[in-house]
Amino acid sequence: MTGFASRPWSVAGAVFLGLLLMRCAYGETPGIDAAPVNIPMPENGGDTSSGGIAGSTPAPTGGGGNAPTGGGGSAGNASAGGGAGGTAGTAGSAGAPAADGGAGGAAPAGGAGGESMGGQGGDGSGIVGGDPYGGTPWPVPGTIEAENFDLGGEGVGYSDTTAENLGDSYRTGDAVDIEACTDAGGGFDVGWNLPGEWRQYTVEVASSGSYELSLRVATPNAGANVRVEVDGMDVTGSLAVPNTGDYQTWQTITGPGVTLSRGIHVIRTVIPPGSTEFNINWLRLD
Repeated sequence: MTGFASRPWSVAGAVFLGLLLMRCAYGETPGIDAAPVNIPMPENGGDTSSGGIAGSTPAPTGGGGNAPTGGGGSAGNASAGGGAGGTAGTAGSAGAPAADGGAGGAAPAGGAGGESMGGQGGDGSGIVGGDPYGGTPWPVPGTIEAENFDLGGEGVGYSDTTAENLGDSYRTGDAVDIEACTDAGGGFDVGWNLPGEWRQYTVEVASSGSYELSLRVATPNAGANVRVEVDGMDVTGSLAVPNTGDYQTWQTITGPGVTLSRGIHVIRTVIPPGSTEFNINWLRLD
């Protein structure tokens, strides 16, 4: 009885084993090839599930990285925001008329744009010339040393009838004739002043008003004259330079009051036709 009862089980086992071998022969794997469980994979972040690898691709909007197969992605790195705002415009150049500075610069995407405008330029003289010697306009009220005429050379900062500096002092690369001065304070003066010559000085007037003009001069000659111009306009007429007895014996002369508006101006000392030779140490506007 025992041997007979176990036989049907052996037949059934053989049939099952045969079917199993047939499925393997056709490339099927029981339990593995079954339809997988559909587990959603988040595109922008999510907890990393067991066995998964954290996402690493930075998301441009700051979201999580995409996760590789096997687990959700960890939060990705937010992309950097836009750059800083543009710089403010620079102040308008001094000139006539004054101009506003440029607008603020544009910013990269995501950044704050520049907001401020450049400052307004100072009141202009309308005269185009060289830069002031030393880089800064001479302040008015104040004293302007004659040898500190504008840069730019012949026809821009000055005009001189000789090709070289006859005094061979101070600014030896320019043709203006500069020599050592024995007046109070020492320094230098501009000598050998002849008709047709001029020197130009860029100044900045602190406040609008009338200013007294004075010049420090010396000459052993009669008949010397000088004229002062502001922004191309004669403001003094011909001023007589007295005979002081020597080229290093100094005297101060005064002219009429000069009305100046606040801002940048250009002053010229001009030697008119018919003048005899003389020296200038400084000019002053008070």
